[in-house]
Amino acid sequence: MAKNIPYVVMQATDSRTAYIVIQGDISWWSEMNNSDAFTRKIDEAITAGCVNVNLYINSGGGDTHQANEMCNQLTRFKGKKIGYIGALCASAATLLACTMDEVYAMPNTLYMVHNPCLMAYGGLKEFESAKQLWQITKDNAAELYAKKTGKPLNQIIAMMDAETWFSAKSAKEYGWITDIIDAIPFGVSEDPAAILEELYKPYSEAIKEQLTSMQSKLTASVTMYSVNNQVTITTDNNNNMEGKKIAVALGLAETADENAIMAAIAGMKSQNENFATMQREQVKQYVTSMIASGKATEAERQHWESLGNASMTLLQSTAEKLTARMSASRTITPSGGTPPADEKEYKTLIELMADGEAFDRERNGKTQLYMSLYKAHYGFEPKF
Repeated sequence: MAKNIPYVVMQATDSRTAYIVIQGDISWWSEMNNSDAFTRKIDEAITAGCVNVNLYINSGGGDTHQANEMCNQLTRFKGKKIGYIGALCASAATLLACTMDEVYAMPNTLYMVHNPCLMAYGGLKEFESAKQLWQITKDNAAELYAKKTGKPLNQIIAMMDAETWFSAKSAKEYGWITDIIDAIPFGVSEDPAAILEELYKPYSEAIKEQLTSMQSKLTASVTMYSVNNQVTITTDNNNNMEGKKIAVALGLAETADENAIMAAIAGMKSQNENFATMQREQVKQYVTSMIASGKATEAERQHWESLGNASMTLLQSTAEKLTARMSASRTITPSGGTPPADEKEYKTLIELMADGEAFDRERNGKTQLYMSLYKAHYGFEPKF
C-alpha cells in the first residue's frame, strides 16, 4: 500500500508505537528512502504521541551518510525500538538495524557487512582528503557494529574487509540479530487519507473527488488498522451518517453493513494490486529500452527498476538526461576513422576508473566518453 508515499508510518493507539517500513535503496535522490523524508515522517509520528518504533528493513543499503542521519532520527523515540528484517539487510542498511534495541529476522534473511565505498577525482590533495573521509566512515561503522555484537573491533574490521555475508542463523550466532521469527508480527497500515489516495488511483475523477471530500471526516469516523493482516473498521452510533457516505462512495447502498464495506475495499485493493503489477511491467520494459539504447547496462537493471518503481516520472526524467555510452577508442579516433578492434570498451565510470591510464586520458581531455559516463553515474555533468 501507498507505494508512492515516502515510508509507511502508522500510530498504534494502544501502545503509542510508530511502524516504519524501509524498502529498497537508501539514497539522497530516492523519493522514498532519504533522511529528509524520514525526518518529516518521524516528526509526524512523535507529534502524534508515538514513543516506540517498529522498523521493518528490506534493503541492500546505499548512501552511508543518509543512513547515519536516519539512525540519528530513530534515537528520538524514547521508548522501545524494535527492528524486523525481511529478505535482505546489507551495507548501509545494517547501520539502521544496529540502532535498534532488538532485531528479529526471517529464516531466509541475508545480512551483509563490508567497507564503505566512495569515488573521488582531482589531484593528490583531493585523494588524500577522500582517503580520510573513507577511513572515518569505516571506523564509525565498525564501532557501531562492535557495540551491537559485543565482538572485538579487530574482528569486526576483518569481516568488513572481507565483505562478509550471514544467514539468519549465523547472524543470530554472531549477535547481529536477537532471534529468528516465522512471520512479521505486525501488518502495515496508513492513515485513512493515505489509504484512499492509493485506492482511488485506478478510478474515475468523480469517485476521486468524492473520496477526497470525505478524508477529513473519515479520519474522525473510521479507524483502520492492520494486525496479522486483519483489517478492522469501527464506527459508533454518532457516525452512522458518515458510514452511509462511505458506503455510497464505494458504490454501495446506504444500508451496507461493515462486511459489505470491507468486501468493497478488498476488491479495490485487489484491483490496485493488479494496477501495481502493470506498473512494474511498464518500468521493466522502459529499462529494457534504456539498455537497448546504450543508456544503461544489464548489470544496472535492478538499480534503474528500483528507481522506476519508486517514481516512473523520476526514472523517465533521469533517462532523458543520459546519453548513449561510447567506447574510449571511438571517442579518441578521428572523425570517420574506425577504432581498433582490440580497444577496450568502458560501459561504466567504475570500469573506466579501474584503468588508470585511460581514466586520466579521458578526464584530462574532457572527452565525450568521460562526460557521458560521469553523468550516467552521478546524474549531472562534471565540473572542471
